[in-house]
Amino acid sequence: SSERRVKGAQDVLVSSTREDHSVVEGSEVVVEEISATDPSSLSHYEDNLREAGALPKLTSLLSAHRMALRVGQSITYPAVINGVISCINNMAMNQHNQKHLKDCIPALIDFASTDKTDESVQLASLQALTNLSVNSEYHTPYTKLVQQLFEYLDHGGHSVKLQALKVLANLSTNEQMVPHLLAAKAPACLLSLLSPDTETDLLIRWTTILANVIQTVKDRGLTATSLPHEYKAPSPETTYTALYGHVTLQKLKSKVFVLCRHGNTDIRHQASRIHRCLT
Repeated sequence: SSERRVKGAQDVLVSSTREDHSVVEGSEVVVEEISATDPSSLSHYEDNLREAGALPKLTSLLSAHRMALRVGQSITYPAVINGVISCINNMAMNQHNQKHLKDCIPALIDFASTDKTDESVQLASLQALTNLSVNSEYHTPYTKLVQQLFEYLDHGGHSVKLQALKVLANLSTNEQMVPHLLAAKAPACLLSLLSPDTETDLLIRWTTILANVIQTVKDRGLTATSLPHEYKAPSPETTYTALYGHVTLQKLKSKVFVLCRHGNTDIRHQASRIHRCLT
């Protein structure tokens, strides 16, 4: 039953006081128990899991796998690490759990960014990072991830691209993160994504991100000199230049003007926000 699964997972997590390499060996048990639990049933037991100290143990499991990755080992059993990340993702849906899981963020960023994991691990990591980026209080570590998120827009499959956009959408609501978005190397698809033919789920999020960023630039009077130096691309390649360069700015205005008549209400709204800020 779901109750037995969660209780078993709780017992394994809470009683585990061994060294990290032993924790990894036992991770399959936790993964099987919590991942096999229906999310609606799991939510009923989340308070018990949290109060019993299970969430730091999930962080320890993830950190152990991360350590193996950082010393040059490839992920031998992606299903195991996917399960650990899935557990974290499920628990992170509850905002009360997020402060106990924030220490997972650097490890999740590593898994989302490295080429030593397959796409399933990257996608699972991005899903967890999406839930943990709802609260702007935890955004600071994400500055390291911004460039990779933009690269996923150019090279990721649809699912990875969509999840990257969801993370970027959360980050774009934070005025403190906008300069970091502007400092990153612009995705090559920055303008092409603004086509009326782009899949609706992608286009809604991309127009929302750009509307948030451009609104913040206007409200705060940001310029090229406002961009942080950490993780900054060469000036001609930054997202700021891609948005506000003389040639690209005119193309951007034309693109969003067309989208102001899009059939989707949300896309029309976000395109109109962009157009108003640029004119």
